[in-house]
Amino acid sequence: MSTSTDHNTQSDNTPSENIEITEEILTELITSSDIELISYLSKLLIDIGRIEYDPKIVQIFENYFTESNIQSSHAFSILSKCSSIPRYSTLLGFFYQYGIGTKQNEELAFKYYESAADKGDSFSMIQIGWYYDNVTGSPVKRDAKKALEYYKKSVETENHPQALCHLAYHEQNERRMFLMYQEAAIGGFIDAQKQVIASYRYGSGVEKDLHKTFRLLWKRIKEKSDWHSNELEYLRLFCLGGLL
Repeated sequence: MSTSTDHNTQSDNTPSENIEITEEILTELITSSDIELISYLSKLLIDIGRIEYDPKIVQIFENYFTESNIQSSHAFSILSKCSSIPRYSTLLGFFYQYGIGTKQNEELAFKYYESAADKGDSFSMIQIGWYYDNVTGSPVKRDAKKALEYYKKSVETENHPQALCHLAYHEQNERRMFLMYQEAAIGGFIDAQKQVIASYRYGSGVEKDLHKTFRLLWKRIKEKSDWHSNELEYLRLFCLGGLL
């Protein structure tokens, strides 16, 4: 899925890796405003990645570039100069993965994620795991064992909620699956919160509890502005069932 806001003529060039750029010398290569831009985008990726899957992050990035009147290709060009720094390598991988400011290139995305993951970046570990977990568009062959290894590394590195959610998805034991989803939900990951609600709703890995389902569902809806049709349908069924 390509979601590029714009492409520049240099977008197909692989950034040079001849010079090892560090945080200390970054200010000598790019302006303070450009450092502020990529730092903000990097933080956005990290923060949103702890609560949402990639499509939501892409949407937020696109909205930011539009509202700020900033060319995504400009951000990509800056990132290309400092790809040896793990958090920016991760962001560059994300740009390549979804065609933000450049042409979509899954192989380069994997390359930059791998580089950042090797240096301890937990979000890149998740992305590498996802590539091994999926077939469509992936530059590597599907390997569930390697996918789980990277998800586990992310949890061990930072107890990342999204990684926990991926591990839960692969778990065969319903009780352990529920506990993983629960931990990820407490960490703020939205899909895990939905899975916990569904677990109480259907008694999967935990005793069925419709009142608990409603309380969690109502809490989530009050905290979020994006009311989903399935959540509203749950509420309608609860009201019809006299649980209010």
